Amino acid sequence: MNAPRRWAMLLALVACLAALPLPTAVRAEAADRLEVEILDQQPAVLTSASDVRLRLALTNRGSTPALAPQLSARLQTWTPVSRASLEDWLSGDSDAATREVATAELSTLAPGERRVESLTIDGEDLHGIGRGPRGLLVQAWDGSGKAKVREGAERSFLILWPDTSFPPIDVTVLGPLTPNAEELQSEDPYATTERLATLCDLLEQPGAVGALDPAVTGLADHPVGARLPTADPDVSTLAATAEGRRLLRGAASGSEPGPLLWWPRTADEASVAATPPGAVLVVEGSSSVNHPDIYYTPSGLAQLSARSEAPGQPALVIDRHLSDHLRAPGDSVRHRQALLAHIAAVVRERPHDPRTLVLALSRTGAGADPTELSARLSAVFSAPFAHPAPLPPLVDGAWRTEQERVSTQWTLTGEGTSSSSLGADLATSYAAAARVAGLAGTPNELMGELTALGDRAAATAMPMAERARLLGAVHERAEAIASGVEVESSSSLLLISDRPDIPVHVVNRLPVDISATIDLLAEDPRLQIPGPVEAQLDAEARTTVSLPVNAVGSGDLKVRIRVLDSSGEVIADSAPFDVRVRADWENVGTLIVGVLLALLVVVGVARTIRRHRRDPETQQRRRGVTLAGRPD
Repeated sequence: MNAPRRWAMLLALVACLAALPLPTAVRAEAADRLEVEILDQQPAVLTSASDVRLRLALTNRGSTPALAPQLSARLQTWTPVSRASLEDWLSGDSDAATREVATAELSTLAPGERRVESLTIDGEDLHGIGRGPRGLLVQAWDGSGKAKVREGAERSFLILWPDTSFPPIDVTVLGPLTPNAEELQSEDPYATTERLATLCDLLEQPGAVGALDPAVTGLADHPVGARLPTADPDVSTLAATAEGRRLLRGAASGSEPGPLLWWPRTADEASVAATPPGAVLVVEGSSSVNHPDIYYTPSGLAQLSARSEAPGQPALVIDRHLSDHLRAPGDSVRHRQALLAHIAAVVRERPHDPRTLVLALSRTGAGADPTELSARLSAVFSAPFAHPAPLPPLVDGAWRTEQERVSTQWTLTGEGTSSSSLGADLATSYAAAARVAGLAGTPNELMGELTALGDRAAATAMPMAERARLLGAVHERAEAIASGVEVESSSSLLLISDRPDIPVHVVNRLPVDISATIDLLAEDPRLQIPGPVEAQLDAEARTTVSLPVNAVGSGDLKVRIRVLDSSGEVIADSAPFDVRVRADWENVGTLIVGVLLALLVVVGVARTIRRHRRDPETQQRRRGVTLAGRPD
């Protein structure tokens, strides 16, 4: 083969290789071009083989028109027997065994155009399918070429539930009425916002239980089914230290109506052990608790213990998958149908075992808005296989229900605890400030803002980055209170009496008057204090206090002035300063002054006498008086 021919063949091969990615790129662009969204699906649950109406939005995200778009709906040919299969369907991991149940051909869709279309699944195509959920796949196709190319898809569930002997399952929804992360960072974090008021109204229906944070103002008159510890503290983090557990006991000491929900973010041995008497634990079932003898979905009403040999305490076990779909943002129909599909699968799982499913809204305020939540709750509570159930009463530390339930004795899966020092940090700041605040007539004036900052920093909904910032503000505020009283140090003092008064200057930078004890600490017993002096320190002022002492000897020594609280703890002190004690100087000086005064008197009298003797005129007058008075 000659050289020109070889070069020609090589160039042709390069051209072919260069052309290979082009169809792939076109197909990749086409695959993302059409976007399908299910706007509505009615009915949400079929009680008979009736028509299913879908309202769809089709959007052309590409740069070229879709000349002959088509829509189709496909239905699984089998009913999933596990909840894991339901999640596999939503994630797109399971597309096998489906059949087409509806199609529609559409007109050209221009680039960027969004069009709302309808698609109906004929009830005749649903005869013979079994009770329960089945995956529904809606697809968009480009039919302009020789072969149709799928360019978009959306998934949902079709649930068929004809009248049967299966009893409905109890469903309880917990709704925390607490500030979200954004509200916690506002100027008035525990005021009732429009979001909280709307959520409170939403939870005033059978089966929904509002869990009120007592720190929230403005909702006390609304009927709520449970309460949380004040300011909804992060139980998992605070329970890791003894100081944090003391703070938790204070947060759980309220007397508001309804059972107290003890709701750690992650259930561990420390947070469970810190549960107050009579409180109800709230844990997530799939990751926190374990039961060795069952294989089905955990019951919502349980008795939970940290170890298998320990007695259990009442608990609510949250179903994570159901809760995730209930509070997920966006895709309302997708999550609504997934929620219903999961509940239907649970009922099919063990249809004749009475149980309760517990769902929970987000404690951080994230997720679906109240309108979406309302639509999903309405769909759940109106489903023929779900029954809205309030919390049953507690009797002798156990749930009392109207019917016997399956065994629900659970234990924790792990023993790990949080290593956070949040509780210790807050307790240290509080203690330093509280010693000073206790000297004021109204300590809450000083501690109120500090405690509020600490509550916000320890709240469950507070993001970690903001928690660190707030902890810095807590420490700064505590330091400002703890250092609000200062003793001015003197350079040196000279004491020349055995019972002098030492002037002490104390500065109170706090905005309130405080009552304190002033004390002196000397390095040498030659200077003693009869007792501390009680003093009233005016707000934002400098006060001078006279401190009496006893000098029992002379010498040079160092002393320190201290300000004490009622328990004798030092809240402020001066730097050591020099005191020169000359206790005998006063007596010597008094003697010298007395002698001098006596000498002055004697000298004065003597001088007067001498002056009178030397004055002739005075003497003549005296003699004249004498002669005049003599008788003849």
